Amino acid sequence: MNRIALLIALIIAHVSTVFAQRTGSLSIGTGIAYYYGDLGESPATTLIRPGLTIAASKNLSPILSIRGAVSYGTIGAADSLATSHFLQDRNLHFKSNLIEASAVMVLHFVNDKYVGRNRRKNFVSPFIFVGLGGFHFSPKALHQGEWVDLQSLGTEGQNIPNSNKDPYKKVQISIPAGLGLDIRFDRYTGIQFETGVRKLFTDYLDDVSGFYPDERLLREYSGETAVAVSYKGERDTIPRNGIRGNPGKLDMYMFTTLSLVVYFDRFR
Repeated sequence: MNRIALLIALIIAHVSTVFAQRTGSLSIGTGIAYYYGDLGESPATTLIRPGLTIAASKNLSPILSIRGAVSYGTIGAADSLATSHFLQDRNLHFKSNLIEASAVMVLHFVNDKYVGRNRRKNFVSPFIFVGLGGFHFSPKALHQGEWVDLQSLGTEGQNIPNSNKDPYKKVQISIPAGLGLDIRFDRYTGIQFETGVRKLFTDYLDDVSGFYPDERLLREYSGETAVAVSYKGERDTIPRNGIRGNPGKLDMYMFTTLSLVVYFDRFR
């Protein structure tokens, strides 16, 4: 969490700079988060939940700006909702809250909103963005009526000695990139629509990556709950050395957001 706290502190400092220099914008928006990974069939639209994003931008030139943002959302998926027989037989599920802090460079394709005293009041400006982010996630599964934390249970044998698997970190780095549209109503207000994908460096966003662990060892070192949530199919025992996920394909998530934007003085 230390890296997330540092990013949030930097973004707060950035917001203060925007207020002081009045050459940027502030925005607040709502949207949805998508998940792409080993569970369910992507996009897992049946488990989409609303999210929130707060952002501050500073203009560096008529077409380039830097933006800091903090976003919150919920992702999840369930094999039971899939059409694949393999996924239905595995029968795993998860949900996780996401807290993301990011800093991105934004390239605008229309610069009317920054220059010219007699410009149009209304116009549309497409943009693209790319940057660096950090996020916190914590996958959970429902067991006996209670949502249990999966990372601590080591469902793929991370808690088993000499398993060559380390517990994954709940705080990770991401690379956000995407595109959007500014629709400005007048000098000070507008709306912004954007969608962006997050390239990740973990395959455990959903707690699923590789192979099933040895059931006896999992029970010994992680407990009965770990056995119950590691495999939820109809077999009596966990498939020995069976494929649980696809370690060759990292997970991803996306945010799609509609925001209200307040602009400060145009770029000079």
